Amino acid sequence: MFSILTIAGIWDESTKSNSLAWQVYKQHDNDPILFKAIEIVMRPIGLQKTYYDADTFAALYFKVGSYQQALKKQSELFKLLSVKVFYKPQLHSL
Repeated sequence: MFSILTIAGIWDESTKSNSLAWQVYKQHDNDPILFKAIEIVMRPIGLQKTYYDADTFAALYFKVGSYQQALKKQSELFKLLSVKVFYKPQLHSL
């Protein structure tokens, strides 16, 4: 799963790095493997912070018991969400 070729092939691709880390989160409970996934998801966050990367990062930290780090990443996630406008309400006169 973590061969040098696999990691090198996705190193600069945020979506693929995050997908690999998320699969590890869903399929593994082994801390060394989870910490390797944390390292992998750190790279895309350095390239461009996205909701998905921050969410995966927080979930991995929570799963390995690093609750303060998970909370910190979730806070960053909420900041990312607060700057995006997903819905602009329309005001209608009656």
